[in-house]
Amino acid sequence: MTQTPSASPSDTAAGPLRLKRNVLGLVGVATMGAVIMSPSLGLYFNWAPMSITAGKIAPLIFLVALLISLPTAVSYAMVSKELPAAGQAYTWLWRALRPSAGIWLVIVGLPIAIVALILLALAILISRRLRRSRPSTELVVPPTGG
Repeated sequence: MTQTPSASPSDTAAGPLRLKRNVLGLVGVATMGAVIMSPSLGLYFNWAPMSITAGKIAPLIFLVALLISLPTAVSYAMVSKELPAAGQAYTWLWRALRPSAGIWLVIVGLPIAIVALILLALAILISRRLRRSRPSTELVVPPTGG
């Protein structure tokens, strides 16, 4: 950016914030694309197991997920149009509240989210282990020979 983001609107009266041209090369853009797309790649690799498990309702699951995430995508697009910035949520908080709110998001919010995801993963792992170790409740009838 040619200007640093500021907390007060009077500082941006001199001119709009602009991104610099030709800062990222092909490798940088490809790396950013891979990093941004990596969480969603699981969706493509899980399609077959999910279709087998869920059956014919699998496309409906994706449609419901689309409808749930659509308002968030639209709101991001609307805010991005009004406040274009590379930092997105961090910069929006910086400008809307104060710089410490954006810093809080990175320093406090991110570790909390990471710990929550780790705890969720552990809960799923423990739940699966407990299901496997549970004794069978099926009645086993020995074959009768005659």
